[in-house]
Amino acid sequence: MAICRLHNRIGCTLYAWGKDPDGLCLLHSRQENKDQDGQFTDVVKKQLAEEDYNFQFVFFPGPANFFGKKFTKEARFDGAIFSGEAKFSTASFSIGANFSGVNFFKRADFFEAIFSGEANFIAATFSAEADFNSVAFSANANFSHATFSAVAAFSWVTFTKEAAFSEATFKELGAFSEASFLELADFSKATISGRMVFISINPSTKPFRGDFIGLELSKEAILRFQDLSLAQVRFYGTDLWRPEFHHVAWHRLRGGRQALYDEVLLRQREASFAKRFLSFSRQVSAPESPTPNDYGEVERLYRNLQVNYESVNDYKSSGDFHYGEMEKHRLASRWRWFPLYWYNLYWLSSGYGERPLRSVLTLWGLLLAFSGFFLGWEGELLGGWTWVGFWQALLYVFQQGTLQKPDWLKPATTGGKFLSAMMPVLIPGQTALFLLALRNRLGRRKCDAYGLPPFGYLGCSGRIDSLYCDLPLDKVSYARLMPPGIIVMDGGDGPPDKVRRALPTPAGPAQPPGPSAVIL
Repeated sequence: MAICRLHNRIGCTLYAWGKDPDGLCLLHSRQENKDQDGQFTDVVKKQLAEEDYNFQFVFFPGPANFFGKKFTKEARFDGAIFSGEAKFSTASFSIGANFSGVNFFKRADFFEAIFSGEANFIAATFSAEADFNSVAFSANANFSHATFSAVAAFSWVTFTKEAAFSEATFKELGAFSEASFLELADFSKATISGRMVFISINPSTKPFRGDFIGLELSKEAILRFQDLSLAQVRFYGTDLWRPEFHHVAWHRLRGGRQALYDEVLLRQREASFAKRFLSFSRQVSAPESPTPNDYGEVERLYRNLQVNYESVNDYKSSGDFHYGEMEKHRLASRWRWFPLYWYNLYWLSSGYGERPLRSVLTLWGLLLAFSGFFLGWEGELLGGWTWVGFWQALLYVFQQGTLQKPDWLKPATTGGKFLSAMMPVLIPGQTALFLLALRNRLGRRKCDAYGLPPFGYLGCSGRIDSLYCDLPLDKVSYARLMPPGIIVMDGGDGPPDKVRRALPTPAGPAQPPGPSAVIL
């Protein structure tokens, strides 16, 4: 008899199945009815009993049950096709698991599975729900280029090493609630067409380190970050006016300003380049100095983030991001080294209209400087360098700067006349910058038309274990989660139809009454 046609490709030693027109063995045959007599199931059980876990390119015609199976050797499922439900819940993979290129046409259940070795899901396709809730990944987990067409559930999962979701596609819902990423979480260049939520990441472990570089967000996409730290998360190349940020912690620079981690990395590059430049040694290895394009991209991130926070009337945070935007714009200019460059003066005088203390100190500095210089030019009129003369000069500068036009003193020198002409320009201008900065920093979070703080809209569909609402799905268009634990249900653009407090899901078999909508 002929050997399976995949012998030369993967080393399959089984004989070709007589009913397969393509010369494939019983395991690799694509015939839907190949397990009618249970022969296919028997072959799989025999292979598992022999601890032969090579199921490369195997076609599973119906449900595949590996519940609680202990794979003591490397499990090879790469290229396999699961036409029915694939059940791997509570299974353990001691060495490694390769699911690259696998097609799951029905539900893929890995609930509470344990991966002690590397888990490879590169280019895997999940056409139905993918349940990875409470899974433990002890080594690298690679989901790069994977496609999740339905719900991708990764709540309470633990990634001990790097988790790679680069260039993965999430078409419906990606749920990462109370997940733990102990190393880098790489979502760079991922495509999001539906909803993607990250809630309470690393609640009691190491800081969350993530790459959300170059995300592709469709018009309908919703990306939400809630109750987590973004202090070590990069967003280079992503439009930050689209995501929703709720109770997130950004990186805090010296002085307390909220900043993107992308700016922190730019500062580190600046410091490393300066160290290498000042050392006069080619032995010092350091990255190149940031380019204007690097500054420009971070400036764009800040601009989008500023618009995002202004849309919910959070002007305090928006002010920090406006500062970051202007700072990157200033550093990107070739005129940054010129002291009288406009943006240098704007930064020095008021912190781009965001630092009231700096503004008032600059204002007092102008008053004192004008008084000193004016006293120097007009000393004869003021009685020389005495305290009386200084206070008279300060009074004149104050009156001139507040447009009172004092007539008790007329400058006699050219220098005094020039200073007198500059006072009504610079002092009111600096006063205006101080008032602007004061307004920006003391701005309060406003309420919407219904007297509720502005929080983003959350989709309602299905249910989760922590919150529920009992409005029929056909009457719900969106829901909003209001602190502390208030759910506002709304059927359209008008006032909220119903307001209720979030309740824990009853334990045991009891369920919320009626068709339920779940807050995600």
